[in-house]
Amino acid sequence: MHLASPDGVHFCLLGERSIFLDVARDRYFGASPETTRALIRAIDGTSILGSDEAKLQPLLNEGLLCVTLDPARPLAETLAVTAVRDLIGEGAAPLGLTCLAIVLQLRAQHELRRRGLGTVIGRLMHIQPGTRFRAIEQVAAAHRASDLIISPHQRCLMKAVGLFDLLVRSGHRPDFIMGVRDYPFTAHAWIQLGDMVIGDRRERVARYRPILAI
Repeated sequence: MHLASPDGVHFCLLGERSIFLDVARDRYFGASPETTRALIRAIDGTSILGSDEAKLQPLLNEGLLCVTLDPARPLAETLAVTAVRDLIGEGAAPLGLTCLAIVLQLRAQHELRRRGLGTVIGRLMHIQPGTRFRAIEQVAAAHRASDLIISPHQRCLMKAVGLFDLLVRSGHRPDFIMGVRDYPFTAHAWIQLGDMVIGDRRERVARYRPILAI
């Protein structure tokens, strides 16, 4: 038997602390430095028997860790491709594509409010790229133009879901990433195609440690 992350629970190591995201409950949890050190030993396979069990018990009690016999479920923090470039979108955006970007963002907002993060993440994990291809430059320009109607301020999650849907409809397979940073704790969501951030700045997303990537 070994420790693993339950379905829908993701975590990252952030300095002296570890941060967990339970998508079903749409909640973040922060573990203490002592618990985080025990978690690192569990990941490395060097746990101190007895002592570490007590330190990790709060995570087990919260459902943030589980015990499994499945060797295909290793205990590991979330990893994502490091962004080295970005595409904000320059030039004129097609009107129809900009309208679609707005509609998809509003749909994402409604879906997040009514159905919750877990349902949205589940949908994004299984969506397949559309057959109509649009250049990513056009998609990025439409996303940028949508900011004139729907401000991106404190709306990164709905904007990222909407952009993901727009890219998928345009024949691409993007990555949806959520990241966190500490002191003070903040979270951010963005979209990448490989090592390229779409609709956001590389310097901005570099401030965050990925906690979920699909």
